[in-house]
Amino acid sequence: MYWINGVFHKKLSILNRIIQFGDGFFTTARLQNSMILLLDWHIERLETSSTRLLFNNINLSLLRQEMQVVADKCINGVIKVIVSRGNGKWGYNFDDKSTPPVRIIVYNPMPKYYTTWLKNGVKLSVSPIRLARDIFFSGIKHLNRLEQIIINAYCNKNISDMALVLDTEDNIIECCNANIFWRRDMKVFTPSLTHAGVFGVMRRKILTLLPTLGYQYQEIMVGLEGIYEAEEVFITNSLLPVVSVNSIEQHVYSNKKLFNLLNFYIANE
Repeated sequence: MYWINGVFHKKLSILNRIIQFGDGFFTTARLQNSMILLLDWHIERLETSSTRLLFNNINLSLLRQEMQVVADKCINGVIKVIVSRGNGKWGYNFDDKSTPPVRIIVYNPMPKYYTTWLKNGVKLSVSPIRLARDIFFSGIKHLNRLEQIIINAYCNKNISDMALVLDTEDNIIECCNANIFWRRDMKVFTPSLTHAGVFGVMRRKILTLLPTLGYQYQEIMVGLEGIYEAEEVFITNSLLPVVSVNSIEQHVYSNKKLFNLLNFYIANE
């Protein structure tokens, strides 16, 4: 189901800049009993993206209301919120004073395989595709996703559940559509995302939880050797929300101590 500027329909102009240039950004949120989980952080993410990408006239209060209308109607599942710069002529130039942004909300049920992943864990393969390093665009979920599309295609060929992705300097960054963490003793590591990757809202939540659970954490730039030495590995995104990693290539991880603790804590909040 689709809503465009708060109206239930599917038609989008071929002149829309997300079709021409991928000119926009998005966030994906989980619905649970008509509640949008981590809503404030999703709105904050949209605001950060709009500022970085020079969207100067977005009514985030209205967008929030539209999201809640969809949540009340659909109750459980997933909503993807997309903001486009709107329609434009040929060429890269834009005039945000005369062309208002377009707000798109898409609803889908939760992917069934996520339940299997949560129960059984996942197997990761290392992607041969590297993420470009770019301080300006790092951290945000813009609509230029060609890297992720090709990464996912290679992952499917390898018959793994998800791809672990490095940057062009061979630093671990993230999985194709999830952030990644690993643990050694009482210290947890996650990649620094200053040059590439996405600041996931569940990543943010985990980083706020770890100190309260007695764990230290560090955001680091490290290659595969760092994660291969881990006792435990898990991935996060706003839908999963936390899933254990059974293996990365030939390296096997059986410890689920922190994974079990985090899932218990999140389930009982």
